[in-house]
Amino acid sequence: PEGATGSSAFSVTVASTPADQSLNGIYVARRILVRFAPGAVTPPALAAGATVTEMSYGSSQLETLLQQAGATRLDRLLPGFTHGSVRTLSVLGDSITLPEDMTDNFIVQLADTSVAIAIATLSSDSVNVRYAEPDYLRHTQFIPGD
Repeated sequence: PEGATGSSAFSVTVASTPADQSLNGIYVARRILVRFAPGAVTPPALAAGATVTEMSYGSSQLETLLQQAGATRLDRLLPGFTHGSVRTLSVLGDSITLPEDMTDNFIVQLADTSVAIAIATLSSDSVNVRYAEPDYLRHTQFIPGD
């Protein structure tokens, strides 16, 4: 990229998806990030995501709440990450524990529901939903030279 410093640079291309504006920045329209409680949501076997009706739920109320929020599909944020991935090896072979378990983080696709309404709806379930937030678009501000 023009003006980049360092020996390597990369870019990320995001599919053309409508975006909305909030006080905190630009986020993807009709898509939110949700962290569920462990065991609250499980995709079908060998799948990283599925429609709301294809998922398994620890509580039937959660499926109803997702439908009320306008959710159509849930996909794991990190498909290959499991609860066991928290304890792993560093590049040097040392045993480490990662600071956060990302297994239960999902990208939730919305129908025509606004992001704010979906977040408010899902946030009302403090037992199954740890947090729900817009999928903010972030831009690289600095490319390291090392």
